[in-house]
Amino acid sequence: MYRKKILNQERVRKVPLSFSWIDHRLITHGLIAELYPLEILLYVFLVMVGDRYGLSYYGDEKICQLLRIDQPSLYTLRKNLILKSFIEYADGIYQVLALPIEGD
Repeated sequence: MYRKKILNQERVRKVPLSFSWIDHRLITHGLIAELYPLEILLYVFLVMVGDRYGLSYYGDEKICQLLRIDQPSLYTLRKNLILKSFIEYADGIYQVLALPIEGD
């Protein structure tokens, strides 16, 4: 068994009051392989800014500015994540969905 050693004791991560998570099954179930790099970027952004229900109210202009992408790219990325069942979008509101894993 590998014995873990903390490398920097002063910088150990702690769960803050405002917390989001990325489901580890994105890796363990191979779902990340279904996404292109910019889709991952948008997905991770939406996870980080979403509330406890996965809802985000960031506008397209602000998302494009923060992620350094143009609006046509955002629209394509959003459409792809919707088709792959990672997010929903309606009336300017994004929702990060539970991962599309059958049997879990």
